[in-house]
Amino acid sequence: MATAQALFHRFYYRVSFFACEVTKTAVASLFLATKVEETPRKLREMVSVFYHLFKLNEGMKRPIPVLDVFSNEYSIMKKDISAIETKLLVELGFLMSLVMDHPHRYILSYINILKGDHELAQASWNYLNDSYRVDLCARYESHSIAAASIYLAVRKTQYPLPDLPWWEILGTTLEEIQKIGAEILQMYKEEMISAQMAKKIMNFSLTRAEASPERREKMTTIPKTPSPSPKRSSARKESSHSKSRKRSRSRQKSHKQSRDRDRDRRYQDRDSDRYRERNRERDRERDYDRRDRDRDRDCDRDRYSDRRDRRDRDRDRDRRDRDRDRDRDRRRR
Repeated sequence: MATAQALFHRFYYRVSFFACEVTKTAVASLFLATKVEETPRKLREMVSVFYHLFKLNEGMKRPIPVLDVFSNEYSIMKKDISAIETKLLVELGFLMSLVMDHPHRYILSYINILKGDHELAQASWNYLNDSYRVDLCARYESHSIAAASIYLAVRKTQYPLPDLPWWEILGTTLEEIQKIGAEILQMYKEEMISAQMAKKIMNFSLTRAEASPERREKMTTIPKTPSPSPKRSSARKESSHSKSRKRSRSRQKSHKQSRDRDRDRRYQDRDSDRYRERNRERDRERDYDRRDRDRDRDCDRDRYSDRRDRRDRDRDRDRRDRDRDRDRDRRRR
């Protein structure tokens, strides 16, 4: 997982987010990471698992149907992931040694050097895993990130360390590990703010049945305003309001159905365009293969005819030489 995250961050350090779709880039990064770490998985398994996750993220209820490997959607996703994988390798220059140098290799050794306990090691490991959620692995060296994780874990667990500058033993500086630690803590702060905003939005959209008693009271207390004298009876007014509500609901339903139809039609057109493009590429490749076969056949035919002509010429020359020798022997007699 760490290798896949490092591939993802380094790739988007060189390429814009608009160049490749982020979700498919994540699949391609994980697929390439399995090859780099020598634990390969089939692309069919990767596509099926991420298809399941995508459908869950879109809000589809369980059970989610399994993706058909003979469907057009599967072939398009497989082709896109393979193309992004090739682009990943090209952009990173096929240098996988930079990606495989993780701070996890150093963290336990550093803990042993500082004579830390299990709690310190676990806290440092947690900070280290969370550091891959931002692009620190593409901007700082691995041993510096490991030292910053230990620095944050020491501040959290209040573990006593020697008064010596221990970060110099680990090959880094105090300013660097403080800068890395500040970025990790800033990530936590931003996530906390976003979680609070999401909670506030969700609380705001609660219905009266789901609201708290205080909120329910506020929602039930309606300020009294002077109402004009009705010109019609209340029954007729309620019936007219119910009819208008029904009409608006039916109108909204028809609009939603038309939007869904238009969206399905656009998806079908897009899939058909991709299918036609794939067929054109396949026909083009077949034409190239057929042309190569014809050229090879012509070359073989030419080589065979040249050998045959050469053999006929050699045979005629040998025959003439034998006839000449025979005539010369006859004249001598």
